[in-house]
Amino acid sequence: MSKVTLEQLAYHNLERHSLTDRAPAMDTNRVVEDICGLNAQGALNYNLSLWARVEGLDRKLVRDALREKTLLRSWFMRNTVHIMATEQAFVARPALRENLVQEWNRWTVKTGSKERPDSWIVHYDEVLAALEEGPLSMSELLERYSPVSDHPRRILSRTVREMSLKGLICNAEPRGPWYHDTEHTYADVKRWVPGMKETEESRAQETLMKAYLRAYGPATVQDYAYWTGMKVSAAREVLRRIDSELVAVEASGQKGKLYVPGDTLQELDRVEVVPLARLLPKFDALIMGQRDKKRFMDEAARKRVFLPAAEVSATVLVDGRVEGVWVMKKEGDAWSLSVELFRELDEEHMDLLCSEIQSMKGFTGFEISEEVSVV
Repeated sequence: MSKVTLEQLAYHNLERHSLTDRAPAMDTNRVVEDICGLNAQGALNYNLSLWARVEGLDRKLVRDALREKTLLRSWFMRNTVHIMATEQAFVARPALRENLVQEWNRWTVKTGSKERPDSWIVHYDEVLAALEEGPLSMSELLERYSPVSDHPRRILSRTVREMSLKGLICNAEPRGPWYHDTEHTYADVKRWVPGMKETEESRAQETLMKAYLRAYGPATVQDYAYWTGMKVSAAREVLRRIDSELVAVEASGQKGKLYVPGDTLQELDRVEVVPLARLLPKFDALIMGQRDKKRFMDEAARKRVFLPAAEVSATVLVDGRVEGVWVMKKEGDAWSLSVELFRELDEEHMDLLCSEIQSMKGFTGFEISEEVSVV
């Protein structure tokens, strides 16, 4: 079994994520597909995730792609909102549906949100009928169909989420400025992307795991279960079916077998370690990719990134390691950026970091006052 270092793991993932060299703007959709989707908790976050990976990104691009339906937004991995390349979304949905719906039903029944797993199915036809003429916001949808309940908006909102997990509904183009989704809209999947067909479930599961391992591998079966929200036993069964296409490696400091597609093994030996600094936003895909975070951060850093209430900090990535966190805020018309480094950086890396800050200012178009400190 081959042995690799944590640095090799990190830089292999950085290359796959277009973080060592930004991809050209014409390859934006390919980048989204390469990383198996952008985490989409907040418009500023997902736009900055793409900016970190794409040279000369137009800040209107994601909105345009959602409108043109080359990108699709919905609930996918871990039952969280992602923006995926549309064709890949029709692989991810059947690959994840059974496990995510099962967990959704378990949680909603356990918390008393509904009595039985099928309690909200009665609302499906009414919701789809309300969406016949096009996308609607939750408020607009509620005007057309209000479930009989003491809390109709809550029931409708959760029904829409449940229907999204099943592939009946997706998000349409959001409303608001590019950096802030003031209102989400929803659409009937069949009307929004007519003619798109889901991949057969078994093949979809295998295809998604292989795509994951190309973007985030070498990784363990536990990493994949963490990333998808699947049970480890279910992830292990998919791994068994594609085992002949994979190779296992060991990494110093990490437990267990890490798998990668066999045709990418040589890339691990050829990774080029280059000086870099990147500003990754909250919930960035790279940071969320593995259960075991050792390739990117030590335990002290992990505690400053993964916070209570499932909050995940924006990070400063220096040579493949998390060496700081940052916060950008808007107060009135003014924006401020506060960067907290975990250690002093040398002159070369400070220059790279300052260059990234200037690039971010150029991309956003914001007037941003910044403060960089070691904390």
